Amino acid sequence: MERILAKSNPEKELHEHTLEVMERAKSEVAGLKTQGLSINSDMEKAVMFCCFAHDLGKVSKTFQESLCGEKRYVSHNLLSIAFLPSIFEKVQFSEAWKHKLIYSVGFHHKNFLELNDFINGHQRSGGNGLEDELIDIHSHRLHLLEPMTSLFKEHFKMEWTPKIDFNIIDKIQEIIFDLEPFNKELVCLKGILHRADHISSAEIDEKTKVYLNAEGYDRLTEQITPKKFQKNLKGQDSLILIAPTGSGKTEAALCWAGSRKGKIIFTLPTRASVNAAFKKLKKYYGDDVGILHGEAGRFIYSTLKKEYGEAEAVEESMHEITLNKNLMRPVLVTTIDQIFSFALRVHQYEKVLMGLYGSNLIIDEIDSYSPYTIEILKQSLKIAKVFNITPLIMSATIPDVLQTDFKEENIVSDIYIPNWNNLEMKNDAQHEINIVNKDITECERIIKKLSENSSILIVCNTVKKAITVYEKLKAFSPKLYHSLFAFDDRENKEIDITKTDSNGKNIGIWITTQVVEVSLDLDFDVLITEAAPLNVLIQRMGRCYRKRQGAGKVFIYSKLINENGKEMFFPYGEFAIKESLRVIDEKGIVDVKKKREMLNNYFETFWNYKKVEADKERAKGIISAFLSSDLTMLETIGDNEVSRFLRDSGISFSTIPQSKLTDIEINKLKGNYKWKNRIEKMIFLNTIKGKVLSVPLYSVLKHGCHFEETKYGIFLTTLEYNSDIGLNLRNLPSNFA
Repeated sequence: MERILAKSNPEKELHEHTLEVMERAKSEVAGLKTQGLSINSDMEKAVMFCCFAHDLGKVSKTFQESLCGEKRYVSHNLLSIAFLPSIFEKVQFSEAWKHKLIYSVGFHHKNFLELNDFINGHQRSGGNGLEDELIDIHSHRLHLLEPMTSLFKEHFKMEWTPKIDFNIIDKIQEIIFDLEPFNKELVCLKGILHRADHISSAEIDEKTKVYLNAEGYDRLTEQITPKKFQKNLKGQDSLILIAPTGSGKTEAALCWAGSRKGKIIFTLPTRASVNAAFKKLKKYYGDDVGILHGEAGRFIYSTLKKEYGEAEAVEESMHEITLNKNLMRPVLVTTIDQIFSFALRVHQYEKVLMGLYGSNLIIDEIDSYSPYTIEILKQSLKIAKVFNITPLIMSATIPDVLQTDFKEENIVSDIYIPNWNNLEMKNDAQHEINIVNKDITECERIIKKLSENSSILIVCNTVKKAITVYEKLKAFSPKLYHSLFAFDDRENKEIDITKTDSNGKNIGIWITTQVVEVSLDLDFDVLITEAAPLNVLIQRMGRCYRKRQGAGKVFIYSKLINENGKEMFFPYGEFAIKESLRVIDEKGIVDVKKKREMLNNYFETFWNYKKVEADKERAKGIISAFLSSDLTMLETIGDNEVSRFLRDSGISFSTIPQSKLTDIEINKLKGNYKWKNRIEKMIFLNTIKGKVLSVPLYSVLKHGCHFEETKYGIFLTTLEYNSDIGLNLRNLPSNFA
């Protein structure tokens, strides 16, 4: 008798895979119960039903042929639906549960719109259509499910004879029309199925630790002695935490999360800040910490390569990313894009919510996000609350108006601002502010005066302005760091910029952009910056006199002039920058209290500005659309689109300057090479990603003749590149950020 396979590499028969999924689902259910999820007997029965039935459609001839390389086949999850009525005859469910089961089984791989041609369109009938496939299964292939009938009898303690229901396809749209996308029972059912299916397919060890629970606090205190204000967070519910830069907010948040049940999910705004936090948390929790962002695979590979050989590093990095993507680490450091995708109904969002269920979600540097993104996060946290996900939101600068919003909308239950004496600060968090009514390209006089005895951090608002300042200050041997360096060069620069002298302060003159605002632990003597929104300026000040007594010198250049001599307020906008300059005293020392007063003054106007209000309403509308649109109408967005929705950002492309590649590497990227094996290919792709930089769509369109797409989705560019300046921007627009 023909063997029915569920997987081909390595081969696994359908009944073997199904049994593994069912066993994994039992572990998922047990774990979720420890996190407070109430799972009754109906839910447990429904979970087992889903796991048993989800892949029955793989008995089809075309699916089995697809495992050998054939392309055309009807989606197996849709075929599986036709078996469900015969199982319902044996396993009793209410009509409401039947509808949830039909949706969970039938759409566990693709959504309704992706399958609509098979349900209502031209692929319903005719050659290679859904109906022909069902007829073939009914006429020739039901007997091949004998191992599955044995499994059914073993688990459900009754006989089952497989049958095809040809009418159920006509009822699918009506059945799922009234289902709510974030119905808790539906999300739990489908989410557990996804997790059980993916985790068992990835052959993740059953003994993998998923939760630290209260052990997290003990593990942390083995490495540090918590301050009084940090210990005060033990046992607290959802919170806003406001404390100065350098006070130990990270450890305070870990004290909070570590004293509670559930995973610790630590989110930060940028990949660089995630990488830095991962290294820090690794010291506290060892191998129980995972990392997840768009380039985490390459980051893990480059780290492991120092320890293992290339082949082993590839295998280990792939395994680690699989664990992290399945939220299988007790502690995970990540960007918001990887977590808050659930609110946008990203493909299989139910799996994300079940992986997060009962988690302690730390959102660091909340004020570094735009009003649009903050509103997206607020609305998303309301959904998260249904799934027992508890947030701690923190920063050095959270204005009163934002605190009020989070509190009044029941997103957090309390606000904690520690007493200064409990902070045990090593610095005064003071800065001497000077407003300079010039463009930052005219900062040479101050550099000449201060550079001999001081380390200097210069922060520009755009890459192009940073390069212009770099060119003007070359006589002082500055270094440049911005977003348009290749990843390997960026990593080297991150190591270089964080180097310190014997007193713990940073060295030299560095010209940078927003990449330093939240990503790196820096302590320069002097900050020179372009005018920016006040919350951004306060973040930049946190990179000056971060760990020392006294007041750091800050020079804010208030004129923002482009190469044509015209004012340019990109990327923040004229209103935000002029309001910030209005509330800043022209000269003088500001402490934490004064900064808060200034910030509240600024946000009272800015938060109610008509464009900001419009952005917030647009964000609410987007989440509302995903919440209210039924499962037959709204197509889930792809992973690559999440950042665009969450951050209201443009599309970027992975690009490699050809000057960084050999001819052989170019041929490999273009597909003109035959790989010896999978490992050789993965080593190459992981290595080559170190030469990648992200270029916005605008540049690709404007300079299309300089860009060529390769087989692996990476663009090659002939634009000039070097490791001192990065990608040549001389021909790009002034507002290129």
